[in-house]
This record gives sequence, C-alpha cells and structure tokens, in this order.
Amino acid sequence: MEQTANEILQLLESNLYVLESEVLVREIKVTLSIESLNPTVGIKIWLEQTIDGPTYTYTLSHYFKTPTQAGAYVPGSRTHSTEKATLQAALSALTMHYPEAILKKHEPDESWLIPNQYY
Repeated sequence: MEQTANEILQLLESNLYVLESEVLVREIKVTLSIESLNPTVGIKIWLEQTIDGPTYTYTLSHYFKTPTQAGAYVPGSRTHSTEKATLQAALSALTMHYPEAILKKHEPDESWLIPNQYY
C-alpha cells in the first residue's frame, strides 16, 4: 500500500534527527497561451513539514523576463496553506508580467523564458 504525502511527513517528523522535510506532491506540465508564444513549463508542488506545521510550496521550471521587466521575476513567498492556493500562485507567477509587455507592443519570444537551474 502506498503512503500519502502526509503519512510520509509524519514518519519523517517522528524521526529524532529530522528537523524539517518536504515531499513532492505533484509535478505538472502546462502549456501556456500567450499570444503567439506557447511555452511548456513545469510546476512542482511540495508539502513541507516545518517547525510551524505543514505548508505547501512550489518550484517553477522557468522564470520569465519580458522586455518591461528589469530582471526575471522570481517569486519571493511561495508558501501557502493549500495545494490549490499554491497552484494558483504558481500560475500567477508564470503569467503576471505578460499583459504589460503585450500592451506595450512587445512580441512574445522564447527568450523571455529563463530556465530555473534548481528545478
């Protein structure tokens, strides 16, 4: 019988030497539709056990840097109380800067995708 992510976290939490842990709950591939650009990106959702209790967080396969941004947008806080809120935040982080670039007449380009070396 497979163990759930919560059961794995409980097992890890019961170990005297484990302070914090995280379990990969889900890995998702999404293809975005941004004008003529249709990149496929990955989202990993993690369930973490911290000293403050369980939380969800995410990792993106790519960050985006449009011509209207000074640098690639790397989300600061990625911690949420539910998996759904975490996925919504990840999708928002992927798409939040596109509208401004499109409004300023920039043509979407693959160079806007910056690979996350830690994915």
